[in-house]
Order: sequence, then structure tokens, then C-alpha cells
Amino acid sequence: LAMFRLGRVIFLRPSNLLRTMSTSSRLGPLVFGQGTQRTCKHHVKPSPMTISGSPARCWWTFKYFGHDQVHVLNGGLTQWKKEGRAVDQGPPEAPTPSASYVAVPRPALVLNAQQVLSLLDTKDQIIDARGPSRFYAKEPEPRPGMRGGHMPGALNVPFGKVLAADDFSVAVACIDGGFSLMIGVARRVRLAGTTLVATTCGSGVTASVLTLGLHLLDVPLER
Repeated sequence: LAMFRLGRVIFLRPSNLLRTMSTSSRLGPLVFGQGTQRTCKHHVKPSPMTISGSPARCWWTFKYFGHDQVHVLNGGLTQWKKEGRAVDQGPPEAPTPSASYVAVPRPALVLNAQQVLSLLDTKDQIIDARGPSRFYAKEPEPRPGMRGGHMPGALNVPFGKVLAADDFSVAVACIDGGFSLMIGVARRVRLAGTTLVATTCGSGVTASVLTLGLHLLDVPLER
């Protein structure tokens, strides 16, 4: 069992920006110390104090660094216990550090500001995970000095509509609300063939919920 604190693994603050993508040099030693490799199968489980969307962000981060076998435990530990599955009471065994670990970033999974601007004049789709009040600038942004509103052409799919009531289950079977919008986006991507879907949010975390949802709808992570 490898244990990662979200703030240590995936958040790096090169400036005043919150929760930007980490770097290979930061992630590598942490993963090395947990005894895992890119070829290992990873299961992401949220803790009771987890920020909504954190498992999806962890999943996406490991995907970015070249880990293919990464899965989110749908429903988290709560659902695991409801199903009567085995649990341990003691501390986890200390991991044996990996002999070596090399992260292989996939730059296409992250867009910079200029790349996002270039999407505005295309048929590509931006999906915003924030709530409608912030999306339509009906309430101020929590960070001082940040303008309200949304990027031109963006589609609003609040991340909470893609989660079940427990905040840890992606509502794959749900065909109304936010997921119906995402199903429509997924269909358009398949029809267009080359359309890119970019997800965004205000926290640096919850956009990954939409990315995971689209992934479950067989939308490729890369163009």
C-alpha cells in the first residue's frame, strides 16, 4: 500500500498559482520511496478528509507522468466497507524503495495559457467544472483580484453533477444532469474525430473529475 499526500505529490507552486502540475524531479523521489513503478497497477482511494475531486486529480497526475495502470476506487473506502470487503486495522507495511524510477511526462495532457487561447477559434471544446454562480459571474471568485465569468465558448458542467452524493463515486450510470452534457461532448468528439476537449476549474483539482468522466466515456486523453 503506497500512501501519498495530495499536497506533497502533485502540487508545486512556482509562483502564486495554486495546485499547478508537479515536476518529474518532485514526483520521482516520492514515488521511488513508495516502491512503485510506472508498470505497476495503482488504485487511488480517497480518505474521509479528501477534497472532492482529489482522487481524480491524483489519477490524472500519474497518467501525466506515464503510469498507464491507474484506477480510482469508485465509492472510496466507504463503498469498500459497505460491500463487506477486508480491511486492516494496523499501520501499513513500510514500502521497499524502488531500485529505480523514471517518470515519462506526457506533455499533451497539460495546456498552457497560449494553447488554451488558441482553442477559442477552433471547434475544440473547453469544459468548466466550477458551479454556475461562478461560471456566470453571479458571485465573486474566492481569490482576490480574479475576474468573474468564463472563457468564450466554454461549457459549464459542475463537477458535483458527475459525482454521486458521497463525493467519491463517479456517476457513470447517470444519464441526466452533468453527465448527459458530457455524453453529448463525447459523442461530438467521436463524430469530429480530431476535436480536443480541455477541462478547467478554479481549484486546480476538480477539472480532473470531468477528465476522468470523459475517460470513462472512452474519450481519449490525448488528441
